[in-house]
Amino acid sequence: MGSPVGTAARMLAGCACWIGMDGMRRLAVDLLRPVPGEAEYVLASWPIDRSGRKMSTGCALFSAQGELHAVARALWIEVSA
Repeated sequence: MGSPVGTAARMLAGCACWIGMDGMRRLAVDLLRPVPGEAEYVLASWPIDRSGRKMSTGCALFSAQGELHAVARALWIEVSA
């Protein structure tokens, strides 16, 4: 069984790659089913809201068979280089 921390890390990595931001400030994850590390998953991510440097995103983690395993919402703050 995957740990909630491992699940959150996988989802966070997927969201960060999709939106290209690196300043995550808040992450809420609902783990609905166990997430075994050896299984294959599909990650869906989408923007929710953007205001200035702040952006909210959502993610959902599905098994290869389409079962929903976890959902997450993150608040990102764009960091200047």
